[in-house]
Amino acid sequence: MSRTFQSRSLTVVALISVPLVVAALLLSSPCCIAVDTTEKATPADNIDRSPLQLAVSPDGKRLFTANRTANSVSIIDIAAGNVIAEVPVGGGPNGVAVSPGGETVYVANRLDDTVSVVDVAAARVTQQIAVANQPFDIIVGNDGIAYVSCVGKDEVVQVIDTGNGTVKQTIAVDQNPRHLALSPDGKTLMVTCDVYDTTRYLNAIDLPTGEVRQRIPLAMVSNVRGVAYVRPDLVIVAHLNPNPFAPLTQVQQGWVNTNGITFVFLDGEQPRTVGLLFDEITQYYSNPYDIAVTPDGKSAYVTCGGADQVMVVDIAKAIALINKTPPEQRPQLRHTLSLSGQFVAARIPVGTNPYGIALAPDGETAFVANHLGNSVSVVNGNSHQVQATIDVGHAPETSPLRRGEVLFNTASICFQGQFSCASCHPESHTTGLSWDLEDDGLGSLKNIKSFRGVAGTGPFRWQGEALSIGDEECGPTVTGAMRGQALSEHDLRALEAYVTNVPLLPNPHRGADGKLSAAAERGKLIFEGQASCSRCHSGPALTVAKRRFVDTGEGRYDPLELSDGTTVYPTQFDVPHLLGAWDSDPYLHDGRAKTLHEIFTKHNPDDKHGKTSELTEQELNDLIEYVKSF
Repeated sequence: MSRTFQSRSLTVVALISVPLVVAALLLSSPCCIAVDTTEKATPADNIDRSPLQLAVSPDGKRLFTANRTANSVSIIDIAAGNVIAEVPVGGGPNGVAVSPGGETVYVANRLDDTVSVVDVAAARVTQQIAVANQPFDIIVGNDGIAYVSCVGKDEVVQVIDTGNGTVKQTIAVDQNPRHLALSPDGKTLMVTCDVYDTTRYLNAIDLPTGEVRQRIPLAMVSNVRGVAYVRPDLVIVAHLNPNPFAPLTQVQQGWVNTNGITFVFLDGEQPRTVGLLFDEITQYYSNPYDIAVTPDGKSAYVTCGGADQVMVVDIAKAIALINKTPPEQRPQLRHTLSLSGQFVAARIPVGTNPYGIALAPDGETAFVANHLGNSVSVVNGNSHQVQATIDVGHAPETSPLRRGEVLFNTASICFQGQFSCASCHPESHTTGLSWDLEDDGLGSLKNIKSFRGVAGTGPFRWQGEALSIGDEECGPTVTGAMRGQALSEHDLRALEAYVTNVPLLPNPHRGADGKLSAAAERGKLIFEGQASCSRCHSGPALTVAKRRFVDTGEGRYDPLELSDGTTVYPTQFDVPHLLGAWDSDPYLHDGRAKTLHEIFTKHNPDDKHGKTSELTEQELNDLIEYVKSF
């Protein structure tokens, strides 16, 4: 993806979703960390690399991939079509960017809260720069300044002086900042923010002042990721279009999710947004992720991770379609199937689970990171065909865990390929939306739960009606909500293995030594004492694995008899585990509580969900700090 408009520094970023547990180095302040460069460790040959994002050198000779499961960056000789070096970096490498001169590569390590500085010629890390929590995307401008989005608790964009390896500015943005794009003049930075609500945002940062100049709303979208400038007054954003307001009584005709892009026109007093779909009536192209625009602004390449394809958008034809549509009818374009034939020039099959994409400096070749295929597809920009596939490195055999991860991310198990498990659980987590599923009675909204840390926390679903996560959660979801064919026993067990092995991300609310803060220590006493939270939330996962009445409404219309003979009543809910609660908003079964504070105040008037009404504000804040530490 070309993050800098017509820049020769082509960069992209990534996400982390997988069962790779890496210890995090939690650093409290931005600094440059000295590293030992006397040894050059080599990643094991027998592991999957899982390239998430990639970048191309300014001379077009080298390609760099951020390898999520190997904690490394591969250096690829493009002409030879093979890996010539692999450099160990930090934990969970997500984003990768190249300096204007091509001599240095910068890697955003999501699990370490660091940026690795790689000397390309020496093929080794020379510095580690401490940044805010969970660095996600990183780009480098033509002036050599680096920008990194941090998606964790801080929710900021940081500006890095690459000359001395320090963070020189921190800019607060909306929730869940993801991908970045730099304007042609280098004065505006666009940030996609995947806010947990029905409206997500594109933040426009004025770099001279370091302030967010505009918050551009993107209504009824989710999984907002890639962003790219076409020209100074036009930006494209990749995303899903969920439909959580309608009961999930069918899948066909785009009832649940559709997939596409939004054109953001910046030429007026107020930005104008118009969405277009990639989908046809009987075939869908799920999980649009990254975008790369050719230097001439004529074509946009968009990876679709759930469909294993790349869409090639004819930008002039897309704009013509928008312009010929009366302004009052343009909002309907984002809901209209069968229009893609008017602006999609090609649909290119690539490898498994394509995510990052970057173009050669001349725009004639596209490079696609096949995340779960451990490869890079080399696409000819004229023929729109894959002309080569570069193996980045893989395990000798596909483990059940890896097979399950592929199933989780592919839309082929859904009717007409409309969506995947990852469409509602991106990064095995949540979109923050609530859906009305038909299997528990219509009119009963349920907040999407995260799969992080779910092992050993059954029963599952909000009312504990799924006693096992494979046979009573994964299997019925594929044949029910997804309207797909029943999985084979082998695939069902693989999917079960994957979702029960998704790790928690490192918790930034604990010290580097894992200790609680003073506030959390005080909160622990309240949790176990005055508030009586530990009556239901106890044990390793902070759950008693039983159903309780907390007076938050009814979860279903009628009692339900479970396979073990027990009965679930409408007002009973399974006690959820609290692992990762700091990053799993919104809360309660229907997502009504936007914050942990609201759980104990706005939605607990009679102290039936913990005795919190008599807590002082300081005590309440201490309690919340303790809950965030799980």
